[in-house]
Amino acid sequence: MTSQQKGLAALGGIVSLAAGFFVAKRLRGRGDVAQREWTCACGQAYHVQGLDRHRVYTVVDGDPVLGRDCVRCGEPLPSGHETVKFC
Repeated sequence: MTSQQKGLAALGGIVSLAAGFFVAKRLRGRGDVAQREWTCACGQAYHVQGLDRHRVYTVVDGDPVLGRDCVRCGEPLPSGHETVKFC
């Protein structure tokens, strides 16, 4: 094996190791952001997953909400950095 091939093999190993650490960190982080329940002032209940503007609202026993408003009353769903009071 030439020195260039050895260098490429070492680089491939380093990239694989870095990718493994990245994937492990992402998988470990999923437990921190668990699904929780949130209820609008009108009484519509949602399951919420994610943080800040990356939240996904799902109607309880239903489909994910594609818009930014409550499906029952039309009020905007929380999406910023503000603290949201969960049930």
